[in-house]
Amino acid sequence: MKLLRSSKSRSLASLRPRISLAALGFTLAVAPVIWAQGQGSLSQDEREAIKHLVQRVEELESQVNQLKAELSKSATRTLEPAAVVESGKPEDRGEVSTEVSSIHQKTADEGLPQGAPRSQLHWFADVGYRASDAKGAHTAFLLGQVDLFTTSRLSEQTSVLAEIVMKVNSDNRFVTNVERILLQYSPSDYFNIAAGRYHTAIGYYNTQYHHGAWFETAINRPLIFAPSGGLIPIHNVGVSVNGRIPSGGLGLRYLAEIGNGQASRSTTAEPTQNLTDEDNHKAFNLGILARPAWSPGLQAGFSVYRDRLMPPGSPSVGHTLMAAHLILRTSSYEWLSEAIVARNGLGNTGLVYHTPGFYVQGARRFDRVWPYFRYQYVNAPSGDPVFGTLGRRQGPSFGVRFDIDEFAAFKLQYDRLGRRQLDAINSISAQLAFTF
Repeated sequence: MKLLRSSKSRSLASLRPRISLAALGFTLAVAPVIWAQGQGSLSQDEREAIKHLVQRVEELESQVNQLKAELSKSATRTLEPAAVVESGKPEDRGEVSTEVSSIHQKTADEGLPQGAPRSQLHWFADVGYRASDAKGAHTAFLLGQVDLFTTSRLSEQTSVLAEIVMKVNSDNRFVTNVERILLQYSPSDYFNIAAGRYHTAIGYYNTQYHHGAWFETAINRPLIFAPSGGLIPIHNVGVSVNGRIPSGGLGLRYLAEIGNGQASRSTTAEPTQNLTDEDNHKAFNLGILARPAWSPGLQAGFSVYRDRLMPPGSPSVGHTLMAAHLILRTSSYEWLSEAIVARNGLGNTGLVYHTPGFYVQGARRFDRVWPYFRYQYVNAPSGDPVFGTLGRRQGPSFGVRFDIDEFAAFKLQYDRLGRRQLDAINSISAQLAFTF
């Protein structure tokens, strides 16, 4: 006997005891009368038939009592799905498991208030191929990132944003990271506040292109925004505020952020301080940008980021990043240009190091094809306690992006990277990027 049934089956099952009881009561009431009235005039066969009916009624009464007892036990017993599956027949386990899941889902839904928020999910992924003449490098097909991006509106002014990325480490194992998780409150265009883990609003690229390679024209990020070996902290944990500034057609906006900043005491530690901070000093970022109404797609901005770092074997470092960008993006053209200057001052020694970096990128659309180029440059002094190992790097990139359809693109790119006192590296990369 199945312990769980569909709602329709349960309704029919609940009626059966009532029908049986009614039939039983009617039979018990009528049978003695028939027996008494017809005892003298009934034949032997008729008397045997009535006797058989009475016996059958008694059997039905016993079955009804047994069913009532089982129903009573079932109503007071907590049913564990694992126990049901183990006790059922092998061929019934799939059906029982499905029924149990549907019951738990129904219970969860019934526990939510009417109008409870629902999440919208978007997936992004990419696969690729890379060949390089770097010493020790091998040609390889590769998996990029599998990016789950989700948003949920809690109310007219409150929402949640989350981004979870699964990527492959150098040991070929997948790891899962929470890249962004934000509770956002937006009462007006002039004030928007978010708390959690966010992408620092330094420059343009880091806030425009997150973890979905499908959004990007090129295959990789510019050097100054690289997750490893770049000039900026990609993430921060804290509070971010932005909004419009009344400025007419100039379209000014402000931004302000404060958070834990980056870890610096250990080169092997997670850079983003998600749970604890290595000191009481907080990093902050202030910026302003313009989106003029008279030139759709044009954006210019400037920001200053400040933190205090404590690299191993070095005095505390006053760390400042000054970033500026000029962007023009239309349906047919793309022009990205950004520059960052990192200033690192060593405590009270008076030593100050400056590391400049920039890139320019242009693209032109021809139907579904986007040819593009990029030139990038970073020059870190060897004595810089933060970026000294980067040295000088510069070089061009040429590529083409072909939009296979609205949600998938193929990219092919050539890179040449020159390095101070080292051989240049030439590489060819291909990528399939898509959203689903």
